[in-house]
Amino acid sequence: MTPMQGSTGSAGIPSVRPLAVVLPLFLLFAAGPVTARDAGPSPEIPPASGTSASAPSSTLPAAPSTAASAVQPEAGGGGSAAASGSSHDSPSAAAAPLDDELLVAPAVGGADDPSPASADSAAQPSSPGPGDREPELRTAQINVFGGRAEDIEVVPGSAHVIGKQDMKFIQPLSAAEALRTAPGINVVEESDGVNLRPNIGFRGLDPDRSRTLLLLEDGVPVAMAPYGEPEAYYSPPMERIERIEIVKGSGSILHGPQTIGGVINYITPDPAEKMTVLADVSYGSLDYLLARAGISNTHGQVGYYLSVMHKRLGGHRQLNLSMWDVFGKLRLRLTERSWVGMKLQVYDETSNATYIGLNQGQYETDPSFNFASHDIFLVRRFAASAQHNWLIGAHALLQTSVYGHNLNRDWSRQDYERFRTEGRTYERIINGDGMTVPLESAPNDGSAVYFRNTQGNRQRNFSVGGLESRLTLNHSAGVLDNELTGGLRFHTEFSRIRYIEGEKPGARTGNIVDEDWRHGHALAAFALNRFTLWKKLHLSPGFRFEGLLQRREILREKGQGKIPEVDSSVWTIGLIPGLGVAYEALPQWVWFAGVHRGFAPPRTKDAISSNGQAIELSPEYSWNTELGTRYALEDFLTAEVTGFHIFFTNQIIEPTESSGGVAEGGMPQNSGETTHLGVETALTFDPMRLARAGFNLPLLVNYTFVEASFGDGWAARVTGNRLPYAPQHMLTGQLRFEHPWGYSAQVAGNYVSEQFGDKENTAFPSVNGVNGPIPARFLLDARAAYTLADPRLTIFLMGKNLTGARYIASRRPAGIQPGPFRHIIFGIQGEF
Repeated sequence: MTPMQGSTGSAGIPSVRPLAVVLPLFLLFAAGPVTARDAGPSPEIPPASGTSASAPSSTLPAAPSTAASAVQPEAGGGGSAAASGSSHDSPSAAAAPLDDELLVAPAVGGADDPSPASADSAAQPSSPGPGDREPELRTAQINVFGGRAEDIEVVPGSAHVIGKQDMKFIQPLSAAEALRTAPGINVVEESDGVNLRPNIGFRGLDPDRSRTLLLLEDGVPVAMAPYGEPEAYYSPPMERIERIEIVKGSGSILHGPQTIGGVINYITPDPAEKMTVLADVSYGSLDYLLARAGISNTHGQVGYYLSVMHKRLGGHRQLNLSMWDVFGKLRLRLTERSWVGMKLQVYDETSNATYIGLNQGQYETDPSFNFASHDIFLVRRFAASAQHNWLIGAHALLQTSVYGHNLNRDWSRQDYERFRTEGRTYERIINGDGMTVPLESAPNDGSAVYFRNTQGNRQRNFSVGGLESRLTLNHSAGVLDNELTGGLRFHTEFSRIRYIEGEKPGARTGNIVDEDWRHGHALAAFALNRFTLWKKLHLSPGFRFEGLLQRREILREKGQGKIPEVDSSVWTIGLIPGLGVAYEALPQWVWFAGVHRGFAPPRTKDAISSNGQAIELSPEYSWNTELGTRYALEDFLTAEVTGFHIFFTNQIIEPTESSGGVAEGGMPQNSGETTHLGVETALTFDPMRLARAGFNLPLLVNYTFVEASFGDGWAARVTGNRLPYAPQHMLTGQLRFEHPWGYSAQVAGNYVSEQFGDKENTAFPSVNGVNGPIPARFLLDARAAYTLADPRLTIFLMGKNLTGARYIASRRPAGIQPGPFRHIIFGIQGEF
């Protein structure tokens, strides 16, 4: 749909600072009967988790959440139940308890008891309908699926949980290490080694700064500006993430924007039921140090969780990272019918991250080269959110959420060029072998880096706020059960973008040559209804509306001798339908299918040009189709196969040769198409559970094949080529061992086939290292640990990239970015 051009002029949109939305938190909360239920005893050894769960129906209430109403005791091992594909009254689903407090979604009537159950109890008749029991409100931490076993089974489309048990075994330093254990995901690493600015792509979509998917933390968007500038320059530290939810199917229409590929939701821990002190200290190679302390407890109606973390990493390319993260949750039960949860976060990061990569000669000489010694990257983030849950009557739940963050991203980078300019002096020159050379002997073929005597300071400030309400209704009529989720969200964001030119290397001040203010105001409405027939067939049609008003004010622009009078606005409207179907052929066997539309609005800088012209750009859209089946046998075997097709249209192409575009008139335009066709498989098998040996030895394997290619709308030299950073083959395997005496271990391997680093599919590396192939690579990780039961103390030793593989992780944005080197870490974790 073509956006509607708005009028220009400063009177068009008021300048709103969205964090003001966060202040009147308690005005949003009303009172209302809550019964929290115990999850039952925790098994001694949980089954392996982390398997996929793809079934197409509806999600439970999924408004952004910050805390829980009652923390349930740890229930291990959700893989079998979560991935069984059978209903909650089937033996296979009930025989294996869900993993790590997965049972934490609001439920309105009709919810079967999600606590671990025996095979005998699982054989009982189906659960009662919505009107057959007293209503209840449980914790509201999961925001994408819901938390009961059947909630994941009826997610409309492909879904995956990386549970608490998985996170314990993986112990990821970065999001890449965790996410690659799920099928269909390619995470392109950079030179920081801990993936602070993740590049995540689903099913062959371009992973550049994770622009084609929605990143959430506890249901709240974490992008700098989710509508106007969605690039991921911030990622929640993995050390405080308890589990990860991933949706690639039509369930994502309940969330937005940026859902071309799907949704990732990072889940943080809830307050503990009793006094718990957390401590975590680890030290390793590459000058790695992690120190984390926390405290958590519940006193009557009030629960809290507070953690402080410091991380230091020299890194394999002299990253020199120093990061602090302070994080807290507060849970308050207001009455028997309502509770409220709040979350606060302060994040501070400093590093020597740089865009400058290596060429082939420099990479082969020493992949640890980092020539940009004056580059400094700073991130300061303050975030707050709150949610109120109110159970209205027996079959309705109202969730109201408010959220906001302020993020400063300052990136100071020394100016440089690849070819010398006559008459210009340079601070230093690095040749193609990584050596400092004088001007007279420096090559002028693009292989050298000519560092200028100026520093470019890119200062960006983002203020974001939003308010969302969701209502979930349960009702039944004969053989037809219904669960309807609908809601509204208002979101506003303000960005201030400045470029300051320093007059010497390392200068953090200087002349303001660019200044740009960007505003966005969005209204979203959504509804999804799950129809269940005869407890076997699930149909879930859904719809989402997105309306976005963007405004851009340019106060200064580089190269102009005056302040231009640019103030323009533009409307964008998006309509996003979806449908999911699942059929339970047998209690252990489910077939599922789904189709939905992905949506991404044009960024503000694309929708409104630098001369103030409101460009008529449509949103980027995709049609995502899935067909699959899943089989589970008791608690020791699950298998899933999913075929998928993505048709990505209306892609915005910049009018440059480097973009491979055919845009005319010097303006971006909608014209690009890409096609993504492939299959995902996931298998979990534990022979020791089959033999009832008393310990676990699960094997978890996932494999993805994808063929992603350029279609119409691109330059002739690009059409038909494979997409960059879209490997055809990805394979991950994990072999785990866990014994009740406290011993545990894991060996994990990850293979990614050859990729291209550019649209032209260049077969040979370019002189500057930007273009060319990215060879296949295999990584081997391992971890061994021993845990004392009382006090709960874990001593571990782990290694990342144990074979010491040297590989190219990326050629973006300005040359070869080597992947992380071998990394050995020893540590102690305690809960007291």
